Amino acid sequence: MTEEKSLAVSEVTVPNFEIREKHLGILVTNAREVRDAIKAKMREFSLDAYAGDAKQAAEDKANLNNLAKRLNEERINLEREFMKPFNEFKDIVSESVKLIETASAQLGTIVKEKERLEKEAKRAEIQKIWDSQNFSLVSLERVFNQKWLNKGTKLAAVEKEVLEIISKIQGDLGALDSFGEDTENLKGFYLSTLNLQMALSRGAELKANRERLAARKAEEERRRAEEEARLAQEKTERERRRAETEEPQNAGETALSNEAAKERAREIRENLAKTADETLAAPELPKQETEATSEKKYLFTVTAEPEILVRVVESARSIGMSNVPSFTFEATETQIEQLKRQFVADEFVYEKTRLLTLEVKR
Repeated sequence: MTEEKSLAVSEVTVPNFEIREKHLGILVTNAREVRDAIKAKMREFSLDAYAGDAKQAAEDKANLNNLAKRLNEERINLEREFMKPFNEFKDIVSESVKLIETASAQLGTIVKEKERLEKEAKRAEIQKIWDSQNFSLVSLERVFNQKWLNKGTKLAAVEKEVLEIISKIQGDLGALDSFGEDTENLKGFYLSTLNLQMALSRGAELKANRERLAARKAEEERRRAEEEARLAQEKTERERRRAETEEPQNAGETALSNEAAKERAREIRENLAKTADETLAAPELPKQETEATSEKKYLFTVTAEPEILVRVVESARSIGMSNVPSFTFEATETQIEQLKRQFVADEFVYEKTRLLTLEVKR
């Protein structure tokens, strides 16, 4: 007598599955004889051997169909009878499996609830670790990693990662201190995204926009100053022409006006000379702002009224242009040819190169 084994589930013990009686493969019929007889008979119904006419063929066709139907019905009836005990066994086992699965699902609910409570407790411990760092720039939820709740992840490892995250955030914020007036704005943007590269790109964009706006403002101020100088020059010219056409009794007043104009011109020339001296003495701008690339350079002369020249010098100085020692003369073609001959007599060598004249007017 063999010892029976059982399946134990918690405190419930169920019998071990066993097969108490089984008879397989016992089915004796004359199916092979029937098949062999049909094979021999069917040769008479081939296209090249059939001797009957169309009417006889129709009758033989109906008889063959009836024979096939009877044989198939016998097979189906026998199959049902033969499979009945197995199907009964199959249904019982399937029902047993469903009962086990239902119980397992109910136990799974209990297991999941326990896991949920364990994760909540661990999350509370992680929150304590975060709070202990007194770091309130971002919340724990912003950086929380779900893997921290896994049973295999120890709290010591979680604390290490938390410290690394806080250190990285502080380092990223420090990297934004070089953006001047945009620093606070960029830090706020970084805290919203926690993406340093995006914050740096935004900083570069803000700086470029600010520089464009400053250049536009400077250009507008320059044009406004030029317009004011032009109007002043026109006013001076009108006063000069009016003074020239006034009657002799106003000669004394005209002389005073001319003296005032001369004094003003003298002041402008002095300011122009001072500006030019300051330009020559100005310190060299940083290399990245003044160093030319491979662009071709030109020597050019600017002609204008004294008060305009002052503005021209200031504008040139603001963009890093340098003064080259030179004199600008006004002469006729005859005088220029005479000067060239004098150069030859003095053994000078001259060449007309890179010359450009800009005449600035109001």
